[in-house]
Amino acid sequence: CLMKQDKTDEAIKCLQDALSIYRTVTPKDDANMASTLHELGRSLTNQGRLEDAFQHLQESLNIRRTFTPGDKAGIAMTLHELGRSLTNQGRLEDAFQHLQESLNIRRTFTPGDKAGIAMTLHELGR
Repeated sequence: CLMKQDKTDEAIKCLQDALSIYRTVTPKDDANMASTLHELGRSLTNQGRLEDAFQHLQESLNIRRTFTPGDKAGIAMTLHELGRSLTNQGRLEDAFQHLQESLNIRRTFTPGDKAGIAMTLHELGR
């Protein structure tokens, strides 16, 4: 809601507060925590806070891969966001690897998600 209103600072504060609560009341494998980490990373990328973004996205990916490996769409989305963050950091080799893995997962496990596939192809071509 706040991000859609371009209230990025307020949105990031809400996400940080949510993450703080999740860290105290849920197990490390919580899907909601992974989702919050993903959104926080995405928001920080949009704000240009790339190192912080990378750390949150990497933690989200680790949780998803370890505890919810069947959530291929979530893994692909986080890989995409990591690739986007790495591109913005100028780490193009790493970005390419993350984006390519995201694309491979999307094509294999979510072939009906044409918009997601196009989004990752766009990021690869950027």
